[in-house]
Amino acid sequence: MERKSSRWLGSLLRKKFFEICDEHRDLRKSETNVYCIDCDQSLCSHCVAAPPPDNHRTHKMIQIRRYVYQDVVQVNDLHKLVDCSKVQTYTSNGAKVVLLNPRKQSKPSKLPAAAASCDMCGRVISNPFQYCSLACKVSERAADEAGSSGVDDTATGPIISSSSDPEAGEDSSSCLLSPQDQPSDSSELIPMIKRSRRKGTPARSPVL
Repeated sequence: MERKSSRWLGSLLRKKFFEICDEHRDLRKSETNVYCIDCDQSLCSHCVAAPPPDNHRTHKMIQIRRYVYQDVVQVNDLHKLVDCSKVQTYTSNGAKVVLLNPRKQSKPSKLPAAAASCDMCGRVISNPFQYCSLACKVSERAADEAGSSGVDDTATGPIISSSSDPEAGEDSSSCLLSPQDQPSDSSELIPMIKRSRRKGTPARSPVL
């Protein structure tokens, strides 16, 4: 991942989207779902379409989308700016998307025998991927670069966010996002089956 992209990418991963735009809160469709790289701002559709000189039409922008209550970006929108290889992809509306940040996980879940896990946070992913989200890949690269140079890069590097949308109401320790080969409109969350331990045979007193 290129060093020059680390600053705006780290800022993108910290931004909150799908909130009401302060400047256009009285208008419809004023949710912030666009990130302007040049201005380092989260924008709504009205911000993008504003007349000059307040518009951002000549700037580099990224469309933020929602998938299972998570902020995602289409791979096609990012591939010219960021290396998304080895990041778990999912299919949403016929397009491949990646999570910006890992899903909230209140407690670690037991991995199935054949399951793969994220190299950074340990969440369950599908083979042959190595990271569950873009933030995990960026954070590991930043840590590797800081370790090799002996410099603490945490001030400028991205922070992995564990926040999730309160509407989700899901405990990610008991469910997983569907992998890319699963249709997005069916069983998007796959439950983990919890097995109870079988009680042993009760001891009986000897017959006298």
